[in-house]
Amino acid sequence: MSTHLKILNKNDIKGFDSPPVFNGEERKRFFYLPKWASELIETFRTPTNKIGFAIQLGYFKVTTSFFAARNFHQDDVNFVARRLNIPMCQDSFRLN
Repeated sequence: MSTHLKILNKNDIKGFDSPPVFNGEERKRFFYLPKWASELIETFRTPTNKIGFAIQLGYFKVTTSFFAARNFHQDDVNFVARRLNIPMCQDSFRLN
């Protein structure tokens, strides 16, 4: 009996490396921060760390994976920044 190893194509790889795409209702649900997370975020010094942590937590709830910040969706960054009352400016969070 032989087994075959399935190699991912470029689209599969991109899907695996990309965070989920949320609609408005899903953003409210998955970027909701429990009390422990809100308290932890308050200890972070920079807006980048606060936003990044909240986004990673939301993505992890869905995929049980972490993603590079350069792959974050801008709509998610904007949503989380508003939710955390962090004004978006050039120094708040960079998607590079």
